[in-house]
Amino acid sequence: MNENALEYVSEAILTYGNPTIKAELQSLDRQSPVRNQMLIALGTTIRDYILQYATTTGSSSSRTSSRTSRSPLDNVSTRQQCCPIYKALVEMNIPVSSMPSEEQLQEQRQIVSQWGRPLPHPFWSKLMFEEQARHFYEAKKLEKGDDGTSAASSSGSHTSSSMKTTTSKSKQQPTNANKIFMRFTNHSVVKQGSSWSFLGENGMVDWSKLQKINISDLKLFESCKGCVLEGTLVTDTFTPMVGTTTLLEDGQGNIVKICLYNFLPPGVSEDDAYLIGKKMLPKDSKVKILEPFYKIFKDGSRGIRIDDPNDIQVILPKTTKRPPSTSSDKKDNNQNHKDITRKDQEEMLLLGKQEANRLFEKKLYFAASESYIQLLRAGDDGFISTLLSNRAQASIQLGDWTEALCDAAASLTLQPDFKKSWKRYWKAMAELGIVAQAAEQGENMQQSSSSQCQDSEKLKHVLLLIFSSTSLKRDHGQELEKDALQNNSSAQELKAKGNDAFKSGDFDKARQFYSLALQSAGGTTHAILSNWSQCAMNLNIWHDAIAAAAASLRIFPQMKSVYRLAKALILIGEPKISVAVLGKYSDIVKENNALFRKLVSDANVIASNDYNIQQGLHDCPDLVSNWVGKIETFQTQGKGRGVRALEDMPPGQMVLVERPIISYHWEVTDYFMGSSTGVNDFDDGSSALIKTAAVNRAQRDGAFVSILNRLYDGSVVPPLVPFRDLFLAISSANLLLPSHHEYLPATKRINMTPDGISGIISRNSHGIRRHHDCADERYFQNDKELGYSELYPGGSMFNHSKNPNCDYAKFGDKPYQCILTQKAVRKGDELTVRYHSDEEVVNRCWLKPKNH
Repeated sequence: MNENALEYVSEAILTYGNPTIKAELQSLDRQSPVRNQMLIALGTTIRDYILQYATTTGSSSSRTSSRTSRSPLDNVSTRQQCCPIYKALVEMNIPVSSMPSEEQLQEQRQIVSQWGRPLPHPFWSKLMFEEQARHFYEAKKLEKGDDGTSAASSSGSHTSSSMKTTTSKSKQQPTNANKIFMRFTNHSVVKQGSSWSFLGENGMVDWSKLQKINISDLKLFESCKGCVLEGTLVTDTFTPMVGTTTLLEDGQGNIVKICLYNFLPPGVSEDDAYLIGKKMLPKDSKVKILEPFYKIFKDGSRGIRIDDPNDIQVILPKTTKRPPSTSSDKKDNNQNHKDITRKDQEEMLLLGKQEANRLFEKKLYFAASESYIQLLRAGDDGFISTLLSNRAQASIQLGDWTEALCDAAASLTLQPDFKKSWKRYWKAMAELGIVAQAAEQGENMQQSSSSQCQDSEKLKHVLLLIFSSTSLKRDHGQELEKDALQNNSSAQELKAKGNDAFKSGDFDKARQFYSLALQSAGGTTHAILSNWSQCAMNLNIWHDAIAAAAASLRIFPQMKSVYRLAKALILIGEPKISVAVLGKYSDIVKENNALFRKLVSDANVIASNDYNIQQGLHDCPDLVSNWVGKIETFQTQGKGRGVRALEDMPPGQMVLVERPIISYHWEVTDYFMGSSTGVNDFDDGSSALIKTAAVNRAQRDGAFVSILNRLYDGSVVPPLVPFRDLFLAISSANLLLPSHHEYLPATKRINMTPDGISGIISRNSHGIRRHHDCADERYFQNDKELGYSELYPGGSMFNHSKNPNCDYAKFGDKPYQCILTQKAVRKGDELTVRYHSDEEVVNRCWLKPKNH
């Protein structure tokens, strides 16, 4: 936004603004960065409303580029031309056909008069917020169609009811012409990262190093460096637009609005956003906000914007557990209390599982995955993880290191802070020769520098050993099982018998009792783990899929978990281990031959020594994993990193097959437009969805962040890396554990800001493909336009050229991308592709330096 436009925005505030914002503007120096941010915030708000109106009214000319030539202002009144708002829009190069009428200008003057108004008294602030939320959800209910689905729902993105227009409700109209939704957020004025100097040894924020402040200390459009704001949430959240909002009350009784972006899982909206927000940010939670950034939002209200989930700590309110039975017999009460608690826990897990399954059915995989993980972390009282850990110790006493490793890993998958399980895990890892002896490493084993093994060959050997050995029998001893049935033994009683057997030195009997207890009490946990595995597979998060399926099998073997474990191992590039898994559970495979026949056949083909990628793409396309041909990365002259051929290649030779490290798929029944606040043109709003998905995943997934950190963000080019370091591999995380930060050493943790992640996605994702990009009719089903936005780290190493020697190939709806030569290439030649057919778009989106 140029200087003239900003000065007209300043004039608009002084002419139409409320007294508070006028005084604040006048108190600022003309060269102040705060003044500049204030004017940009209001200027983009005005511009977005005008462009939104022009788009939703169906004006084709309003969707043209900002570079459209301006016609003489023949039909504009003198009053319009003298209005500072109108002058500012002229300086922003808004097309003539989109310029506001006098009536629209009057609406803009009203917006400016309310912009930046202070919050009223805390009592009225709460009341107004709750009324706003109530009206929002009531309006959503009224929008429900005859079929029970919301007229506002499409691909599940957050959409404000005040920011959408339905041009026609006639079912005879083409689906894609019915509605246009706008998704705006004023992201040109955001906090510029946090101070990493406040990180503790564990890689997380050390809140004790920060100075406490109150709401009254906040300064408009400034970040309070070195400070923390503490308070209590006094309302439930609601999600009217892209971010979720709530109110915070500090120790002095003052209230401030907070808006969190990248906090909820991507894609959730309306009812789902409300339910998830209520769980993640329930009323009465205690929160801490790192270096709060105070600004004015698009709706004109003041508040704190949080873009990085790491900048907020949420301490959930204490929940009251259901008391034991109100029997007069105190002894019976004490005996039954634990079993009642287990029943309560089981009920809670079942309800939570149903909610997570509902999200899964809606294809909201990020939200479903997070729900499954939270259920396993908080929904269980530690009973199942303790049983697994105890059985691991019994296996250690028997010298059965593979069984001990699997049980300890399963226990940690459920409860990552279980110190005894970490000790047992590393003891087994050491005895199996994966790491050095770990006896003196202390209790926090996950923080050990040896925790991430880089020797993939050792890991593969141990996995083959694990899945080639005989598993614990499904029949856990006829006498013990018969005794348990006759006495109607509870899981708690079976665990106690296992503990007694362990103390007496009968470790094999102890293992059998623990197994019976798991079989008795672990049904719901087993199902949640298996569902999480499928969810992770849909998201290409292979380590989570493997860990969850393997942990599920440690409770008791079941066909879905076997299938998911075997498939995930193929997709991460370990078909031989997959074949071993199918062999270990051959009885389950035989019982379910119809389900496993194709998988067993494909796994053996891919694991064979004479397998080639062309055969895989033809015979088993759904199980193709990352593959690199005779190419390598290298440092080019003047273009940074690139890719070159290691041999002569004819046209049509495959050089790379890659699955996306992250993707976002959606079904488009409406056009989503998102305003880019940095330039005066429209960008597809779905690009925001994959960025939100990446920020969400980065909060949990350490292996994912490690790969992102090797990609160019538009400012600093990272060191040269080989292709193998751009793909997830079995050695990217600890054996049989998820790739979450808490399972990796704190010294390995990489902190990335949402802005940095956004830059990486923008620079390395080459656009969004839709059905009209190819002739495949599978991309157009039931009047729905199918699309996807994806990130391919390996593919991002290829440089752009106007005359490329390689091209992209997409095989229908298969979840991977191929790159082939399209002309003859000689050994040593750089391999290039074409990012976009419009060179101006290429220069603006990919080649221009960051912040240019």
